[in-house]
Amino acid sequence: MRVDVNDKGKIVLIFGNRQDIDTRVKELIELRNEARARKDFRESDRLRSELAGMGITLRDFKDPHTGEPKSEIV
Repeated sequence: MRVDVNDKGKIVLIFGNRQDIDTRVKELIELRNEARARKDFRESDRLRSELAGMGITLRDFKDPHTGEPKSEIV
């Protein structure tokens, strides 16, 4: 574990290596997308909060070409 400061001046704890963290973030985003598809918004919100705690902010929108719901990291 190490302590770092992100680009917004917030102190963050870093656990594991960068690849482990990236894999975990991808897993959480996929789980959140699955929860949204099931309309399990309580779980979706919980996962969004967990990601926010890791410094990841998601923006939800509809794809302008297909109308499909999408998420992106902001």
